Amino acid sequence: MNFLLSFLLLTADTTYTAELQVRPRTEWRDGYKVVSTADDDASLATQQRTRIGLTASFPRWEVKVGLQDVRNYGADGQVGAYEAWGAWKVSDRTRITLGRQAIKFDDERVVGALDWAQTGRFLDGIRLTHRSDFGLTSAVYTRDPATLLQRSMLHHVWEGKGHRVAGLLFDERSPAASRFTAGLNYKYRSESGWFAGLELDGQFTDSTFASLLAAEVGHQGTGRTTLGLDRLSGGDETAFNPMLGTNHKWYGWMDHFYVGTMADGLFNARLAHVRPLGKGASIGVIAHHFRTPDAARLLGNEIDTHVTFKPTKEINATIGYSAMVAGEAHAERQGRPFEAGVLQQWGWISVSFFPKWQL
Repeated sequence: MNFLLSFLLLTADTTYTAELQVRPRTEWRDGYKVVSTADDDASLATQQRTRIGLTASFPRWEVKVGLQDVRNYGADGQVGAYEAWGAWKVSDRTRITLGRQAIKFDDERVVGALDWAQTGRFLDGIRLTHRSDFGLTSAVYTRDPATLLQRSMLHHVWEGKGHRVAGLLFDERSPAASRFTAGLNYKYRSESGWFAGLELDGQFTDSTFASLLAAEVGHQGTGRTTLGLDRLSGGDETAFNPMLGTNHKWYGWMDHFYVGTMADGLFNARLAHVRPLGKGASIGVIAHHFRTPDAARLLGNEIDTHVTFKPTKEINATIGYSAMVAGEAHAERQGRPFEAGVLQQWGWISVSFFPKWQL
């Protein structure tokens, strides 16, 4: 009887949340990721992500299990758990989460969840978070049993009026090598809509040093305009490895740099503007100018455009088109033949349906 009473008291304060996501994306590729020539054929394919998840929330505990299926139409899919974790709410300020989970910090240049990829990125490990009067601290440890790759991260963020300062320490070790990265991320926003950001990262091995510098300034009004600059060391210097970065977000949507393969450094100047088109719709354009890290040789110029519609909070649709004129230095890097004036192109249509239900 006492057990039954305890069970009823526990479940009385339990809430269940079910979620679904269906996200098909059709892509037309003619120079996506690698430099193409006039003789190369374009391709057209549709890939879909389907996710179902259930979260149970107790007064001091929370458990989530989520499964996903990712497949190209007409082919077998990849089925697996995208999230499977349990969390203990030690107090109102402290939480410990154990299991498979998404980890991301700051602008996701070094640690990101890679949500653009249909498979996403999730890590198996433990995460401790604690909120104090001085900000939010996160400590993370993950281990890949297949590769024996271990990652330890310590992140702290403090926010005040108009200011945000964050620091990251990231140690990555495998039986073959180790790498340590330390970074600082600062953001400022004024009441008049002006904003600025700066990120500095240093990466150390036993005998080398690499660096990442990113800066931006802009204004948020009816639309949002941003002028930014990224420099990742490489060339005559040791190449910076963004490791778990969401690189699609920063280095061109055509994924020619740091997506799937490393790049030997990069200088990236970008100008972006996004503005509303009415209720639930927006249009955006990003221009990139890519050069080698010493800015001596042109790697390419890229334009990324998109129109997004969000008729309800559970549905959005995006149409995008990107074009790139690659430089000879970029073709050399990829070991590809170079034909001057050949336009690299990529177009896509994505629809996402993501309802949630409180059970």
